Amino acid sequence: KDKVRYAGVPFADTYLKALPLLKKHAPGLKTASAGHLHPDEFKSLDLDVFSQGLSQGKGNRVFTPAFLKDVAARRARGKVTTFYVCMFPLKPNLLIANTLAEARWLGLYAAAAGFDGLLRWSVHMWGRDPLYDVSAEPYCGFEPGDRVLVYPGPRMSVRMEALRDSIEDFEKVRVLKEQGAFTEKMAQALSAIDHRSVVKDSADVTAAKVAAAADALNE
Repeated sequence: KDKVRYAGVPFADTYLKALPLLKKHAPGLKTASAGHLHPDEFKSLDLDVFSQGLSQGKGNRVFTPAFLKDVAARRARGKVTTFYVCMFPLKPNLLIANTLAEARWLGLYAAAAGFDGLLRWSVHMWGRDPLYDVSAEPYCGFEPGDRVLVYPGPRMSVRMEALRDSIEDFEKVRVLKEQGAFTEKMAQALSAIDHRSVVKDSADVTAAKVAAAADALNE
């Protein structure tokens, strides 16, 4: 347990003791966490809901076949496993600088990798004047648009619209598989939606892969 870490920092001893305490005295309460954990560390927590950070560093190294296989095993036990993006990775993401194809990529990847969904850390963490300024101020370190997908009004951003399309893609895959209508053509198109290649692909290549997967599902 002492080796369990979050973002390079060991979990506090009190946190590790809290999980078995909850399971013993409040078994009806579910436990959830988001983190960047090695699959072995992640399994030891046995959380009801876990979201693995998709990053260009350690997060990519833990998205192993063994980890993805454990996602299905957890689902069979009634557990939920997702992946998430926040201020990182810079690609793919939902920042002002990102293409809309990257927003569409997220739901397709969740379906391709077998996750139960995806998590986005912020939707409307507004600054002083979000209609005119979506920079990181006053929260240093966040890229423009990182905190804002929905504006006051409410007003939808084009990034949020693209994310909604992405969620619909994910649901299409789920329904098609349930109905036994998920084809080999769809599987091949989704296989190109990979978390390692997307970092290196140009914007045009990412857009082409996303379009091919979306077209296969729509067809």
